[in-house]
Amino acid sequence: MKKILLSFFILILLAVSVTAANLEVEKSGKNPVVIKEINNPAIFQFNIDNKGATDDFEIYSLVGVSMGPKGFFTVPSGKSTLEVLVFPNSEMKKVDGFFKFEYQLKGKNSGIFKDELVVKVVSLKNVFEITAEPLSPSDSEATIILTNRENTKLENVNIKVDSIFFSDEEELSFEPFEEKELSVPISNLEGINAGPYLFNVEIKVQGENAENDILIDYLEESGLSVNESKTGFIVRQTTLTKKNVGNVPVVATIGLKKDFISRLFTTSSIPESRVERKGFSVSYFWDEELSPGESLVVISKTNYTFPFIVLVLLVIIIFFVKFYSQKALSLKKRVSLVRTKGGEFALKVNIQVIARKNVKNITITDQIPAMTKVYEKFGRQPENLDKDKGRLQWKLDSLTAGQERFYTYIVYSKLNVVGRFELPVARAVFEADGKFGNVTSNRAFFGREV
Repeated sequence: MKKILLSFFILILLAVSVTAANLEVEKSGKNPVVIKEINNPAIFQFNIDNKGATDDFEIYSLVGVSMGPKGFFTVPSGKSTLEVLVFPNSEMKKVDGFFKFEYQLKGKNSGIFKDELVVKVVSLKNVFEITAEPLSPSDSEATIILTNRENTKLENVNIKVDSIFFSDEEELSFEPFEEKELSVPISNLEGINAGPYLFNVEIKVQGENAENDILIDYLEESGLSVNESKTGFIVRQTTLTKKNVGNVPVVATIGLKKDFISRLFTTSSIPESRVERKGFSVSYFWDEELSPGESLVVISKTNYTFPFIVLVLLVIIIFFVKFYSQKALSLKKRVSLVRTKGGEFALKVNIQVIARKNVKNITITDQIPAMTKVYEKFGRQPENLDKDKGRLQWKLDSLTAGQERFYTYIVYSKLNVVGRFELPVARAVFEADGKFGNVTSNRAFFGREV
């Protein structure tokens, strides 16, 4: 009786342990982003509707993710809110993007509520989008735009910028998705050519830092921005652009230099204004007056497809020539019509054996077509003649490199053959350089009209 009562109580305890808490939870991300380097917690707001009685709960995960609040907290019956913190662990830091995991709310009396959370994991380097306004020679300050791309608040962010034009350091704080402009005094412009330049931005938060190299465009005196891009390998495309970003008309000139080979395969999007030849090189120039906002764009394409195909074909030919020349033995088979007194259909078959290396133990086998016979009174008789199977065999002890042998025989048939008549290939097995090899001949055929 005692054992039965004990089992009954154990079953009751197990039933309680798997009871699900009667909760409805709506999650919203206050700052649902974890930055790997600074170990900041992701912050969520839970809107909880407790359809049961007031109870003390604790929150945790089973994947090693630490969560807060720590310990037990009271969830009243009805609706309430709870701020939940998610602290990154080593597994979470391995992710770039979204990390999904299961958490549990366990009540002392209510049972367990299970749900999932998604945390976005980013590197400090990728938190900010950084751009810079173009520089003109008359500018005294450079404008750098920093945008917090994530839904997280960052305070006391140390920003250090450094380039050939300027150097500065400031401390700023950012709300989620906030954009701020940083005005940096220009210290040096003398002797610097127009064009795109990189400058370094170092961001430091809570002792951790990340660096980015950002492009800034330094305009020409007249207000011309210059850009050049190259793409492709076999078809190389070069795009040259000059844009008048000033406020007065200006003459823009684009130059492109080609050697005597590449120019043969080069085409341009617009005709050049002038051409200058010097030695084995040719320089092309495009001149155009641009109004404010207008651009001169030249797209030059050098198509190496044809020479590339020629090169590939040349490699293939060399490969096959080399492969063919490395064959120790080759067979060539030819066939011709033989006139007979009785008018039977007859063909003379000629097999040419060519040795390109020293070979030995050579066996040549040929097969005659069905419904034909071998005329045994012609040519050298084979060592083996199987009339039932129509098989002929000749044997040679050896051939030295460069030697040739010819084997000729005649086949005939009482049937009158019209049209294409194809003979089987001849085969040879041999030994060369201590290894056995085999080759086949070409397919010989004879065509006969009515």
